[in-house]
Amino acid sequence: MKKSNFFVQILLFAMFLLVSTNSFAQWARCFGGEAEDSPWCVLQTRDGNFAIVGRTRSFLEKTEDILFFTFDRNGSILTQKVFSGSMQDEPHTLLQTSNGMFIIGGNTSTFGEGSRDFLIMGLDENDNLLWQKTLGGYYDENFFSITQMNSSNVALAGWSFSFGSGRTDGIIAQLDGQGNLRWANAYGEELFDYFYSSADGGQNLLLVSGFTNSFSEGYDDDVWVLALDSNGKKIWEFTIGGEFDESARCIAKSTTGEYLLFGMTKSIVPERNLALLIKINSNGDVLWQKAYDFGSDVVIFSATEFANTEFVAVGGIMAQNNYYDFFVFEVNANGEILWAKGFGGEDTDLASSVAKGINNELFVAGWTFSFGKGISDILVLNLDGDGNLPDGAVTQYNVTVNEIETEFPKKIVDSKVTEISKELSDSYLQQHDANLIVTYLNPLSIPFAESKPEFYFYFENGNLVIKSFEAGFWEKFASQTIEIYSLLGQRIWSSGIENAQLNSQEIRIPLFPQGLHFVKIANLWVCPVLFR
Repeated sequence: MKKSNFFVQILLFAMFLLVSTNSFAQWARCFGGEAEDSPWCVLQTRDGNFAIVGRTRSFLEKTEDILFFTFDRNGSILTQKVFSGSMQDEPHTLLQTSNGMFIIGGNTSTFGEGSRDFLIMGLDENDNLLWQKTLGGYYDENFFSITQMNSSNVALAGWSFSFGSGRTDGIIAQLDGQGNLRWANAYGEELFDYFYSSADGGQNLLLVSGFTNSFSEGYDDDVWVLALDSNGKKIWEFTIGGEFDESARCIAKSTTGEYLLFGMTKSIVPERNLALLIKINSNGDVLWQKAYDFGSDVVIFSATEFANTEFVAVGGIMAQNNYYDFFVFEVNANGEILWAKGFGGEDTDLASSVAKGINNELFVAGWTFSFGKGISDILVLNLDGDGNLPDGAVTQYNVTVNEIETEFPKKIVDSKVTEISKELSDSYLQQHDANLIVTYLNPLSIPFAESKPEFYFYFENGNLVIKSFEAGFWEKFASQTIEIYSLLGQRIWSSGIENAQLNSQEIRIPLFPQGLHFVKIANLWVCPVLFR
C-alpha cells in the first residue's frame, strides 16, 4: 500500500515537473554535432524566443558552414538550418529588424572576388532565405556588427584588407531592407584599422567602435570611436590609448542615451589584459574611463544593457588550469562591478554573446571544448539576474575585482574616407536542415518524460529506499552517482552507486527535511520525491 501511494505522489509530481521545472530553475545546455560548432551571436526574437547564428563543421562535411537555429526560453529547439557553399562560409553578427527579418553578416570563401568577401543574408521569420549578397576585393573582408538605422535601412560594420588607405580599413555599408547597397565607405590611415561594433546614435547617427594603430606613436592599438551621419559623413572621431594596447570590442547603448565601450587594456599590466570600460555621450564626450583587474587575463566580446542602466558583459577569463572559462559580469552606470563570475570545465570555454530574457534573466552563448558531443559545442547558460546557475551544471565561481581609475589621453583624429564604388554581387549558398544534438548539463533539465524507471521508492527506518524490480540492476551503474537536489536546483547530497550493496536490489538514502526534492540517478533519471 505504501508503494502504491508513493507512486501516486511520483505521478503527480512528475506532471508538475514536466510543466514547470524550467519555470523555477535555470539551465545549461550544449547544442552541436559530432565535429566543431561555435556561436557568434545570440539575440531575443520579437516573439520572446531566442536565435543563435554560428558556424558548424558537423553536418555537411564542408570546411565551415553557417548554422542558424531558434529555441524557446526552456532551451527547446524550435527551428534549425544550415547554409552552405563549397568552401568556408562564416557568420559573425545577427539582427532581427523591426519587420521581423533576420539579417546575418559575415564572410564567405565560396563566392565573391577575394579569398574572403563580405557576406550579407536576409531571412524571413521562418528562417527561409530571402536574399544573399557579397561585396569584396582581392583580399579578406569581414562584417562583425549590424545596426538598424530606421524602418528600412541597416548599417553593417567590419574591416577590409582590399579597400581604403591602409593595410586594413574599417568598413561601413548601408543596405535597404531588400539587400540593396545604398553606400559603402572605408575609414582609416596607413596601418591597421578595425571596426568591431556599432550602435544607434539617435537622430540618424551611427556610432562605431574598434581599434587602430594608425594614430598611435608606435604600433600599439588604441580605442577608436566615430559618429557618422546617415550618408556616412563623419561627425566626430577620436582615439583613446596608453603606452601599450587598448581596444574596444563592443559599444552598448543605454536607455539614457549614453554609451559604454567595453574592451581591454595592456597599458596597466603589460603581461595580461585587464577589462577597460569607457562611458561617452552622443557628442563624443568622455564621461569616465576605468580599468578592472580580475586577477587573471580576460577578453571581452559582447555586452548588452540589462536593467536600470546596468550592463552585462561576457567573454573569457583565464582559469587556474590555464584554459579560459566563460566570464560574465554586471556593471552599473557609474562603472561599479555588481558581480563577476566564471563558468567552465576542464578545457577551453569562451562566451561570445549575451541576450536579456523577459523574466530578468540572461542567456549567455559561447563555445565549449569541455562539454557536449563534438570536438566543440555551442554552450548556452540560462542565468538568473544575479548570474546564478544551479549547482552541478558546470563549475562556477565568483571573481574578485580591483577597480582602477584611468586617464588614457583622448586624441581627436581625422581618418581618410574612401568611397567603395563596387556593387553587391549575388551569392548562392544552399539551405539545409540541421540535426543538432542537445546535451543537458543542468541536472534538473533531464526531461522526466524520457525516463524509463525500473525501480520504485519507499520509506523505511529513516531512509528513502530505491529498490529495483530485478536483482543485479544497479551493477550496470557501478561508478555512477545518485544525487539529491533542492527545489531551487542546488545539489545537497551525492554518493557513488558503487558504495551501495550492488548485489542487492536496494539503495538507501538518508532522509532530508520535509518537502519536495529531486533524486537524480546515474545521470539518466530525475525523479521528484516528497520527503515527509
